[in-house]
Amino acid sequence: MTTGCPVCNGLTPIEETCPSCGALMEDCGSMADLSDPYGPYEEKRENIAGYTGDNLCLHFLQCPNCDESISHTVTGSNVI
Repeated sequence: MTTGCPVCNGLTPIEETCPSCGALMEDCGSMADLSDPYGPYEEKRENIAGYTGDNLCLHFLQCPNCDESISHTVTGSNVI
């Protein structure tokens, strides 16, 4: 069993509302994937931006309505 982000693994969606307009934010992916152009295609490493080392994963969220962007922390879970 390994530990992983339930959002990155498609197990659960992020349902966060925009602090500016109240619309549902869109998940643009892990900050680690956004910081490295090949990030989504490589195996996850623990020493890259976006991975906090505390079993947490930072995601970039953007509002499709007003373009507000925020970061959202997701707690990792055990994945078989």
